[in-house]
Amino acid sequence: MELSSRFTSVVAESLQLSTSNSGKFSIRQALEAYAVRFPDNVAIVAPARVALTFAALYRQLDQTIHTLYGAGIRGNDCVAMVLPDGPEAAVAFTGVAAAAICAPLNPRFKYDEFDYYLMQLGAKALVVQSGVDSAAVAVAYKRNLPVFKLTPVLDAAAGIFILNINAAVPAIPPTDSDRASRGLVLLTSGTTSRSKLVPLSEVNIFAAAHAIQQALEISSNDRYLNVAHLFYSQGIMLSLASLLVRSQCSLSDFVRSGALLSMATRITADVVLGCADDPSHYSDSGSDVPRRSRFSTFASYSLGGGTVAR
Repeated sequence: MELSSRFTSVVAESLQLSTSNSGKFSIRQALEAYAVRFPDNVAIVAPARVALTFAALYRQLDQTIHTLYGAGIRGNDCVAMVLPDGPEAAVAFTGVAAAAICAPLNPRFKYDEFDYYLMQLGAKALVVQSGVDSAAVAVAYKRNLPVFKLTPVLDAAAGIFILNINAAVPAIPPTDSDRASRGLVLLTSGTTSRSKLVPLSEVNIFAAAHAIQQALEISSNDRYLNVAHLFYSQGIMLSLASLLVRSQCSLSDFVRSGALLSMATRITADVVLGCADDPSHYSDSGSDVPRRSRFSTFASYSLGGGTVAR
C-alpha cells in the first residue's frame, strides 16, 4: 500500500526524507524526529497525570530498547506483553515493537491460554506489570523465559515506567538485519475457537496507521480518547496511528470506568474511538457524546491496511 502525500509529508518532513523513502521509516526514527523537532508537543495524556511530551516519550522508548538489547533480546525475537490498559502499556508496546517483535496478550487469559500462545509465538521473553498477579509469569518460568517487570512511575508523566529483568542474560548487540523483523504480532478474531496470530512489520504498521488516519481524519491538531483494549489490534493500531501523525492520545483504564463520554469532555477530546456498535455503551447516566467530539466505532479492521470506521 502506497502512503498518501498527506500522511507521508508529516513523517517525511520530520525525518527530512523524501516521500519516496516512506517504506524505510521506522517507529524509532519517526518518534526521535518528533522529539527533536517538536519536543514539548504533547503525545499522551491520562487523567490525574502529567502529560507526556514527544521528548519524554522518545527517552522512555530509547531506555526500553536499551534494556531489551542489554538483556540479549534481538530484533527477530518475540517478546510477549501482558499489561493492563493505560499509558504505560501504550508506551511499552511502542518501545518493544521498535526493538523486537511485540506480542500483546489479553491479561484475562488463563494459564492454558498463556501456555498455548507463548508456545505458538516462540516467545523469548515476557513483560508484565510488577505487583499484578498473572498466570503468564508461571508459564514463563516453566518455559525458562526471562520476565521483565514493568513498574509505572505514577508521580512522573503518563507512560513513564521502570523496566527490570528477573535474571541476568548475556547482551547481544543488534544488527542491521534485525530491522526487517521488528514490529507486532497481533491476535485477531477468527473462525476458529482460538485467535489467529497476524504479524505486522514496521512497514505494515505505517500503512495501517495511514489507513486509520485517513478513515478518521486524525491530524496533529487532534486529541483523542482511545477506549479500545490495548491488547486488541484496534486499540494498539489506534494508539500508534495517533503517535505517528503527531496527535495527542488519551489513555487510561477507560473500558472499565463506565463513564467514558464524560471523560471525553474533561480531557477535551476531539475524537472518541471505540469498538462497540452503540456509543451509548460508553455513556453514564444518559450523558451524550461531547458536541465537539467525533465518535467513531470500528466495525472491522483489516491488517492488510484497510480500515472500516462508521
